[in-house]
Amino acid sequence: KLQIRLNHRDSDKFKRKQAADRGTKPFKDEKGNVYYSIAEAALKLNGQRAGIRNVLQGKQKEYKTHTFSYEI
Repeated sequence: KLQIRLNHRDSDKFKRKQAADRGTKPFKDEKGNVYYSIAEAALKLNGQRAGIRNVLQGKQKEYKTHTFSYEI
């Protein structure tokens, strides 16, 4: 049962629902990878949340050679 629960939480559908509940918008990087939170992107890219947030807010053009844009 635990394995099923963990797999469900890692699923794209679950992450999309969680992001919608928090009112956050999904965003993607230049390669097309979709992220549902800034924290998730920071963990996967080994970076800091502030740098990613600045790019999404338009304060920076890129962070560690990555560009981000909201997926609408």
